[in-house]
Formats: sequence, structure tokens, C-alpha cells
Amino acid sequence: MNDFPKKRFPNLSPLSFLLSPFSSQVTLFTLLIFFNGCTGSQRENDPEGTSSCIKLTNVCDSVVMVGIGWDNMTAISTQKGIVVIDAGISYSLTAKYREVIEKHFNRNDFAYLINTHAHHDHTRGNPAFSDAVIVGHRSFLTEIPAIWKDTDRVLSRASESISYYQAQLDSLPNDSPEWREALCNKNIYMQLLRDVSGEPEYAVPGLMFDDTLTIHAGDVTFCLLYFGRAHSTADVIIHIPEKKILFTGDLFSKYGRANFRTADKADTEKWLRAVDWIESRMTPVDIIITGHGEILSRDDLQSFNKTVRKKWGEIQ
Repeated sequence: MNDFPKKRFPNLSPLSFLLSPFSSQVTLFTLLIFFNGCTGSQRENDPEGTSSCIKLTNVCDSVVMVGIGWDNMTAISTQKGIVVIDAGISYSLTAKYREVIEKHFNRNDFAYLINTHAHHDHTRGNPAFSDAVIVGHRSFLTEIPAIWKDTDRVLSRASESISYYQAQLDSLPNDSPEWREALCNKNIYMQLLRDVSGEPEYAVPGLMFDDTLTIHAGDVTFCLLYFGRAHSTADVIIHIPEKKILFTGDLFSKYGRANFRTADKADTEKWLRAVDWIESRMTPVDIIITGHGEILSRDDLQSFNKTVRKKWGEIQ
């Protein structure tokens, strides 16, 4: 994922004045005043009640997902420390996710953070794990700086997303499940806007690889394979044989729908090899987790494999 909600409310323009060429700091300050309806003490302790939006889900033994809606990360407790897959869109939110993980596992030794790709909704939280080894494909070195430098675009898209969710809040019954979901999604972008003007410098991987990498974390093994340029230039799939889990990043969604955004046909051979790699591990895979916390079935995975073979296998 590298975009913000597509749906728009054409008659809703409370933020149009914010998209004029003022500085990021002015835009951010105005947004906080405009949208923050909490009392002073609430704002100080937990702006917009963000902490109450965070959900922890047990995936299997020693594996949890933590996040708010689509902004999601997975943590695995191993003998060598906690290993995290992806880091979310907001440094400040990810810092809160980290606290939840620490409390759940009753430990704070983070060994690795593995990024499935370089898009900012997976990497802006990287600095929250500065004490861990960050792992990713070598193309991070060129992709992540380009993504992070476009502050104006981030401000504009996040502002549009806040408008979208504010319109939902205005139209839904207070405290209904749908209202609560809209509030939590709005809070993601509020946190992002806070971060843009004051977040730490982006954190690129300290451990990079070109093709494959195996990380031994005591009782858990992480097998990484570079998929090739598809959804991004740095797509990585991760297999944990002991947990029977496969992480696929944003390569596909339910029903095996491929999400190739920067696909380069020159990488067709890599895609087909990756499908072979996945299929060789199908038997010991019970859980497929996407880059935004969706748990897919083996049927979804097989559909994706078939799509790649049918659509791009003929190119060779």
C-alpha cells in the first residue's frame, strides 16, 4: 500500500484552505486545532484517544499483530529477542505499538525489524526500533529517500484522508462501531501529520541483501526472498517454517488479486522463481499475513501464484 483512501466527498471542503502553499508547520498547527475536540488533559495524555484504538491480536504461539485498522505490524517473540515485521506509517503511533508489544511479551529486547518493502506506510515507524537491526532489500537505499522527501504530498493526502473520515464521523451515530472505526482511522492520519514536521530522519536497513537471506533467531528462523520489482522496488516475502507463517507484504490481497504497482517485466524471471519458492513451502504454510494485517487463506495464495504464472509466465 502506498496511497491514501481514494473515496472523496466532493461537497466537503473544510481543509481546502490548508492545501495552499503555506509551510508544513502552519498546516500541521491548523489541522490540530481544527480537528482536536478533546479536553486539554485528554490532549496532553492521549490525543484523540489513540491508545484505545490500538488492537492486539494473537496469531499463534508467541506471534501477535498490533495496530489500528490497516496500520498494522506483527511481532514474534524468539530466543534471540523480539522480531518485528514492518513498522507502520507513523513514528509516534509505532512507538505506542512497541509499548503494547513490550507489555504483552514482558520484554523489551528487539532483535530485528524486517521491512517487506520501502513504502512509507511500512517504514515511517522504523526509528522506533533504532535499537534493533533493520533488515530490507538493497533497493531501499534509493526508494526510501525519494518517498520521504515529498512532504507536501504527504500533508495533502493525509489532509484529504482526515476530511474523508471526518465526514464519516459527522454522518454516523455517535459511538456506533462504524463511528468508532472512522475515528480510529482518522487518528492514524492525525498522528502522521504530527510526525511530518518533527519525526526523526528515516531509518534505512542496516542489514541489506540482494537475493535471499536467512535469519536464525534461536528457536525461530526467518527465510527472506527478494520477489523482484512488483508492488515496489524492494518487495520481500518472509517464511517462518516453525510458525508455518508466510508474510507477503502488499504483493496481493484476498482472492489472490495481484497489487503490482511498479512492475517491471524485466523481473518476470524473479517473479516466477519466487512463485516456485512459495509453492515449495506450501505444505508447511498455514497462515498468510499481508502487509496490512489481513490473514489470507492458502486458496488466496494459490490464486496469486496462478495469476503470476498465467499472466507473466507467457512473457518468457
